[in-house]
Amino acid sequence: MRSILPTRFVLMAGLALSACTRPAGEPPPDLVATMVAATLTAAPTLQSSPTSPPTATPIITPSPTPTDTATPGPIPSATLPELAPGDPRIGLDLAAPAFKDDFSIRYKWGEPSSEGATNVWEDGRHRTTDHLTDYYITWSTTLFDVGNIYIEVTAEIGDCSGRDGYGVA
Repeated sequence: MRSILPTRFVLMAGLALSACTRPAGEPPPDLVATMVAATLTAAPTLQSSPTSPPTATPIITPSPTPTDTATPGPIPSATLPELAPGDPRIGLDLAAPAFKDDFSIRYKWGEPSSEGATNVWEDGRHRTTDHLTDYYITWSTTLFDVGNIYIEVTAEIGDCSGRDGYGVA
């Protein structure tokens, strides 16, 4: 009887330890396709602007003009480079955004915490940390209902491993 008990214990311990090494499953293909389709559907489409036909430029004969003396004037400001075609910032007044949030108001984005994630506000920053692996997703919102949107975000991303990720949706 005594020789069977240690054998059973070793066998049970071996089974328990081997169960801890199972690899994480892959997401179902239809889930990935749905997520990609939702991202592509939400992307704004660019519309081309009509180009007017060229017009003839009149030829002007130069005539002598008196030279002016230089007078001090305003110092010219730096000219911003032109945006590339298709840049989402074309036509936007980024100096006067429709909405801006510097995270200086606590609880605006909420600070709910659970076993899956911790949300804290510190030093004017909203910090979110996921504690669970695989397909657990944490999100936060201020419940704005917007259509097409251009977002600029400054983020500090901590160490990532495995399938960790981050984003704005």
